[in-house]
Amino acid sequence: GVISKTGFKYGSHFRAYEGDPETHHAKYLVHVVPKGHRGAWPEISRAVRLAHGVKKQILFGEVGHGVRYVKLERVRP
Repeated sequence: GVISKTGFKYGSHFRAYEGDPETHHAKYLVHVVPKGHRGAWPEISRAVRLAHGVKKQILFGEVGHGVRYVKLERVRP
């Protein structure tokens, strides 16, 4: 499992830790979106770049009848 804390200082909803937050860094930033949400590319790009800049991975959690996660990564040619 993971431990979640607020992601406010990173502009996301949550930070997710795979270990004790006292001894580990968060691995993920989680941004929650409603089912069927269509994000604008500048918004998505900004979230991916910010997560990459702070050495974290961005997860978008689509909330419907449960949560479906989508992980996006920055790709550079």
